[in-house]
Amino acid sequence: MAPMAWAPRHRILAGVNDFVMFYAGAKLSGTPDLYNPARVRQVQGDSAGSTGENYLYCRPPYLALLIRPLGRMPYHTAYLLWQLLLLAGFAGFLALWRPTPFPITVLFSCLSLPLFACFMNAQDLPLLLLWIALSLRLEREGRHFWAGLIFSFCAAKFHLFLLVALLIVGQRLVRFAFGLAAGGLFFVTLSFATAGLGWPARYWEILKLTTTVDVVEQMPNLRGLFFGWPHSAWWEGLVGLTAVIAVWIIVRNADFEMGLAAALAGGLLIGVHGSVADAVLLLPACLIVYARTAEGWPRALAIVLLMPVGYVLWASPLPMLRVLVPLSILGMLYSTAFLARLGSLRPGSGTAFGWQTVA
Repeated sequence: MAPMAWAPRHRILAGVNDFVMFYAGAKLSGTPDLYNPARVRQVQGDSAGSTGENYLYCRPPYLALLIRPLGRMPYHTAYLLWQLLLLAGFAGFLALWRPTPFPITVLFSCLSLPLFACFMNAQDLPLLLLWIALSLRLEREGRHFWAGLIFSFCAAKFHLFLLVALLIVGQRLVRFAFGLAAGGLFFVTLSFATAGLGWPARYWEILKLTTTVDVVEQMPNLRGLFFGWPHSAWWEGLVGLTAVIAVWIIVRNADFEMGLAAALAGGLLIGVHGSVADAVLLLPACLIVYARTAEGWPRALAIVLLMPVGYVLWASPLPMLRVLVPLSILGMLYSTAFLARLGSLRPGSGTAFGWQTVA
């Protein structure tokens, strides 16, 4: 993977990547211009010397508030601290992760091209890995409310976690849901307090604007899989429904750990937006599938998704090669659902899993 970073090395070292977006958000937090494209471009040009449609701030206001101290620093100092923060998040994930042995986790993490892309592009997804690992750890210890509260920290990329709702409903995770709702309410309150009552409408306009510059055919989801097909929206909806059904079968016939893996993989698959960096959510999902299934299709496809080969082919100009990632996710979900329905999954890595009730 290292040669992939050689050509853009000057851009990466200078911080001319997605950190331009985060820095502008930190700089404009608490002002009416957080979602003002002209003002954002001005800040980016003055600080980093680069701007563009895909660098507009497209996260909720609360995240800009949390990273506001970075906006008070010189750009390159803030960029270094941001990369160190991402590295700390990844280190926390390694330290907290339990479904697979530590050497296996380190091996597949180092082979993860999406994780590599997160650091190349200064994406915030390594922090999401930390929240997922910590939430799973708390759930294993029976601290369900706190597990949900920590999971709410993933709200910055909420569109990738829609199927967590199936996990909550299917396993009756009442206390987890209360924690998730409490965290979500806190972040929504922060957003309105710092960005005013009209921020949702402005935020929606930015989301519509930034999605027009996406390379749809290279998305690791059903939208990318069926891009260019006749009636692609119908195909996407139909196959997406089967993916949701597969996630539901896993949720109803497995424990929290396995249900979370299905929700992460399925959420990425049905999302309307995705990038190679977003596919880092497959790292915890596939590690769980790898640990909980014996030799067979689920484990084989999990290994395919953990290796960099599929993502390299994903960048190929040949359409038949680009579909390997979304097809592998689909196959892993279908085959895991089949094993879950048969009750053939291996036991989990903890003893505190189980369906929760109000009592």
